[in-house]
Amino acid sequence: ATFKTFLEALRQQKEFSVDTETTGLNQIEAKLLGISFSWAEGVGYYVNVRDHSGWLKQLQPILEDEAVAKIGHNLKYDFQILWQHCVELKPLSVDTMVASYLLNPGSRQHNLDGAVFSEFGHEMQPIEALIGPKGKNQITMELVSLEQLAWYSAEDADYTFRLSKRLTAK
Repeated sequence: ATFKTFLEALRQQKEFSVDTETTGLNQIEAKLLGISFSWAEGVGYYVNVRDHSGWLKQLQPILEDEAVAKIGHNLKYDFQILWQHCVELKPLSVDTMVASYLLNPGSRQHNLDGAVFSEFGHEMQPIEALIGPKGKNQITMELVSLEQLAWYSAEDADYTFRLSKRLTAK
């Protein structure tokens, strides 16, 4: 899909999941690479804002629209990353990490991969498949190919959306 086609479709949604992809987990130092979105099972889009900085400005009114519910996994991180780019992500409707904890307080698996496996039996693509195992040879997401990054990020958004429906029902 072209960005214009995607943007028109996104404007029609009343809720969607959102996930930022960055160069690291430290929200103060991390650079924003892209944002993924999903509003239906099996649907995921990745927007490469690293190479198209103007696209974030076009997304800003939707990301800040109070009438459109935002879903995420660890939304605090996404909120902080977007805030650094002068975008206030709102309203934060469902955080699937918080929902996972509330429904399974005795579990230690509240990361997205663990929650998705627990609820759907689906193994998400591990981040190590993209950046390598921990250690001196591990690369950052910045060096991952756009195609691999887009697939990884879109899967996160898709399953976050699916997870929100499942956990909200519970």
